[in-house]
Amino acid sequence: MSDKPKKYSNLIDTEDIDKLKEYLKALDKDVANIINYLDRFPRQFEQSAEPTIQRNTQAVWRDSDDGKIYFLTNISGNQKKVELT
Repeated sequence: MSDKPKKYSNLIDTEDIDKLKEYLKALDKDVANIINYLDRFPRQFEQSAEPTIQRNTQAVWRDSDDGKIYFLTNISGNQKKVELT
């Protein structure tokens, strides 16, 4: 096998580049939609300190010090917690 670079006879034309750009834009939207979908699911934490969660998300937190479980929600930047029994 040769370590020489391959020679390409065909260059990518502007139309191909534009198609690639459109494909990547659509892919970017799909990835953003998947991330937004996954953000709807509550995250789970197990630690001693109350976690600070992102705006407009929910979480379940188990306090590793005392074993209590809490539901956390952050609505427009205001984080609230409720102890679950």
